[in-house]
Amino acid sequence: MRWRDLILDANALSSAGAHSEAMGLYAKALDEARRLFEIARSRDRNGEEAVCILVASAVNAARNLEAWGAPQDACLPLKAAVSLLIETLRSGDGGSALKSAAAQHLPRLLAELHRGPPEAPDVGSDRAELVRHAKAAALAHWKGLAT
Repeated sequence: MRWRDLILDANALSSAGAHSEAMGLYAKALDEARRLFEIARSRDRNGEEAVCILVASAVNAARNLEAWGAPQDACLPLKAAVSLLIETLRSGDGGSALKSAAAQHLPRLLAELHRGPPEAPDVGSDRAELVRHAKAAALAHWKGLAT
């Protein structure tokens, strides 16, 4: 299934209250989003589209987890997406369009992380630390473009 079909079907299931079934499709959509992101990074094409797909997938999965009654897990797809964008900004891989899109869309993911519930201690990396790294990576990217 293509990403668009996966996300639309998952959204329909989530809207109907079938959160468990929706999560299966959201997981597949996230996998497809990461695959498309890696293709964009390796070929230096479709950077803006790949970042938007990744962000939409992570946000939809997180919101479905909240609606499903698993708010402590909702931050996981968001953190994974933020980490991938940070890694992209710091690496030599990917073109300028991909990196600019990553820097541009990081605030949306960070806002979603911020609006989420307090995280459990065993969820993973600390939210504040992730935010600090994201801001530093985005700032370094924009400063590099200005020089």
